[in-house]
Amino acid sequence: MTKSTEFIKVKINEDFIKAGEEAKNLHQKEHVGGYSKFDSPNDAFIWGIGEAIVENILVENNLSHPKDYIKNKDLDVKYDPWDFQIVTQNISLEVKTQNYNYGSIAEYWEVAVAAQQIDKKGDYYIFIFVDVNFTEAIIVGFIDKEKYKKNSRFIDQGEEFRPGYKATNPMHRLSIDKLKNFNDFIKEVAKWAKILSQEIKTGYVKIF
Repeated sequence: MTKSTEFIKVKINEDFIKAGEEAKNLHQKEHVGGYSKFDSPNDAFIWGIGEAIVENILVENNLSHPKDYIKNKDLDVKYDPWDFQIVTQNISLEVKTQNYNYGSIAEYWEVAVAAQQIDKKGDYYIFIFVDVNFTEAIIVGFIDKEKYKKNSRFIDQGEEFRPGYKATNPMHRLSIDKLKNFNDFIKEVAKWAKILSQEIKTGYVKIF
């Protein structure tokens, strides 16, 4: 269970912003062709930042992570590095990133996964909140996909999920206090892979 003292704070640097811009530009190119997985360029921008943050952590910890791509045949471009694969254990990670602008993150806050995505491939979800000014991100935790499906609550389109807010699409929601600390995941994977000869140093700090 993730407590607020275990959230991981990451400063958003120029490389992360660049990754977001690349994702946004790719979204706009794809959109001209009639297809995009994102609702808006801003969604693509946030997604790109989240993916870059996780990739950076994997690189820092020497974890192998070839990307899996979906290819749009009409535009002939690589579009979506949507999973990370830890080859030594055949573990795939799916990053879910969203904006927040409500100050300090509280443990009763929730994460969400669209209903149409809940059965797609991947072993673990990683959830990241990015502040609206794009200065920092919070990795609020990770969870096994099957546990997420089992413990989350389904919210149908038009249903109120908190006072004054209704779902625009069907989704599965889960309180962030049900997530585990992502640093623990990295340490476990590194231990399984037997690739580290010294203590893991991620460079990230606990906050709150």
